[in-house]
Amino acid sequence: MRKEKDYERTRELVYDLMCGHMKEGQYGMPIENEFREGSFCDCLYSEIYDAVARINERLGTDSDTEIIQDRYAQLLRYLCYRMYDHGYDSMDHCCTTKKLTIS
Repeated sequence: MRKEKDYERTRELVYDLMCGHMKEGQYGMPIENEFREGSFCDCLYSEIYDAVARINERLGTDSDTEIIQDRYAQLLRYLCYRMYDHGYDSMDHCCTTKKLTIS
């Protein structure tokens, strides 16, 4: 059984560390910033940023693209939290009955 307050805090901490919102190594958690310079996520984010800038330049506005970016960030956070939830819940069930193997 998970303690909700501690669980929520840890889930947010993992997300923030992975997204580079906090310094790597903080809180003694071995979690890498997935957006560090030159990483896969950094390259994808740079492409998205550049594409949005070009759209804004062509349209002369940025209000719609800001909405798209904000909603996408909310969607990403929601999906990451849900994956964390499913992983946490399945580890309890899965690891008590058999060894978890990932191919």
